[in-house]
Amino acid sequence: MDLPKLQTSYGQTDPNYNDSWGEKISNGSDSHLKEFFETGKTKINSVSFSNGSDIGQLYMSFSNTSASGILPKNKLEQNNFTVRLTSQFLTTNYR
Repeated sequence: MDLPKLQTSYGQTDPNYNDSWGEKISNGSDSHLKEFFETGKTKINSVSFSNGSDIGQLYMSFSNTSASGILPKNKLEQNNFTVRLTSQFLTTNYR
């Protein structure tokens, strides 16, 4: 949504030091930030199957998540697989 605000008024004026606490400068810029940050994206795909009868039920699902963050090379790949099988072996009839 918004880029971070950086201090660009003061900079390195002595080549022996590598910091931004030097004298006031006139050519400071943070335009390189737009080139560094990327738009984050997330994609989720899923499919499921369910079937059953009086004796047993079966449920299976698969989900794939693919995401890329706002920083370069920030990625996530995730796969989820679920299987659930329920069954009734003994039944009792009460009268």
